[in-house]
Amino acid sequence: MVVDAVEIIKIEVIVRNIAVVRSRRSTRSKLVQKSDPPILLFDYKSDEYGDPMINDDIAVALGLATKEEMFKDQETCS
Repeated sequence: MVVDAVEIIKIEVIVRNIAVVRSRRSTRSKLVQKSDPPILLFDYKSDEYGDPMINDDIAVALGLATKEEMFKDQETCS
């Protein structure tokens, strides 16, 4: 068996292709809209901190990824 060493980036990328908005007055009325381009959300994978949402600037500041890696993730998911 061949095993390659990999470096794991602790960022979860969530892709939303459909946006759903519910009215504050009525939970029955909602607006469903296809997102083009898709909405990308980033979460820092940490059970200790409850997987908080981050953006690309925070990921770079914390040393989790480089600007180039974040840009590549965004291109890949779009």
